[in-house]
Amino acid sequence: MPKTGPFSAKDAISRLDPARRAQVALILRDCPISRQKQYMRAVTGKGGRKNAITAMCIHCCGWERKEVYECTARGCPLWVWRPTPKTTTGGDASD
Repeated sequence: MPKTGPFSAKDAISRLDPARRAQVALILRDCPISRQKQYMRAVTGKGGRKNAITAMCIHCCGWERKEVYECTARGCPLWVWRPTPKTTTGGDASD
């Protein structure tokens, strides 16, 4: 399917279930433009589980990817799955 133009969060929100629209719109209001496409792919289920986890972690950490790497919320069920940079030994930065 060819792309019809630039990404539009407003168009993506309009296709969501009405019960989710208001909450997603509130989150997008604070979301940097550079993160909106990734977040909406996660919300609509198009990016897969990995993208959904990444989007949730970045949202939780104030939209700062570096903060995800330094996350201290070890009680979070996504903590072990959060995106982290790989070390030279093949593990993640939390090892």
